[in-house]
Amino acid sequence: MTNSKFNKESFSELLKKAIGANRSISEFAKDCNVARPYISKFINCKLDKAPSTDIISKFAKAAVNDVNEHDLLLAAGYELDETDYFNLAFEPMINDVDSPAITATRNKLKLQEQKNNSIHRIPVEVPVLSFIDPDTIINQEAIDYYEYVPASNNYDTSKCFYYICDDKSMVNSRINKGDLVFIIPTESYQHNDIVLLLIDGETYIRRYKKINNLNLFQAENNEFDSFVFTNAQLKNNSVTVIGAVDHVKTRTKL
Repeated sequence: MTNSKFNKESFSELLKKAIGANRSISEFAKDCNVARPYISKFINCKLDKAPSTDIISKFAKAAVNDVNEHDLLLAAGYELDETDYFNLAFEPMINDVDSPAITATRNKLKLQEQKNNSIHRIPVEVPVLSFIDPDTIINQEAIDYYEYVPASNNYDTSKCFYYICDDKSMVNSRINKGDLVFIIPTESYQHNDIVLLLIDGETYIRRYKKINNLNLFQAENNEFDSFVFTNAQLKNNSVTVIGAVDHVKTRTKL
């Protein structure tokens, strides 16, 4: 049995086939009870980590065009020998849903999933920044201290950092002054993402919204400014989106 890896391009094509030409992603999401944005990320090859075996099973149950669970598992990088393939391929024909053979195959896949995800439990040291250097982003003088986060297959953790929020502009998103926002440097931010950006050297945290050819960076506190740029203005050197906010670590005073 050879090792294999998640091929996000192949998985994307197979998932499109499973959805079918006459069904929207939203309809498929409802049919398989999986969040539409999560499905969209697989279709658009935005995730480097394969879906779990449970998610794949949900995809398979709602699939059309003869896309089967074992096909999706193989495209996701899970290893299947002939016995495993047979068990999953013929599972719908087996009346005994508690078949020991099928249970053994699913347990084997669960162990693979746990092994594949083990890297996420390895802590990585990332800097906590009190300000952003427009030239280098991470300036040694800006590092207050370090925090540990789990490593990830979805992005390069070594390039990530926490930024100390210095105002209450995003308080309605439960980001308060002094909280740590975890920033993933990226150029592929999406509508409704919260992002960290530089405008004329000043740092802001705002929610990004795409409205036709306009790019809105919205404060979620009426006491603070929001910003709107055309596509051309957004390419100007005075506006730089540094990255997207992945999560927030609240610093609560007791």
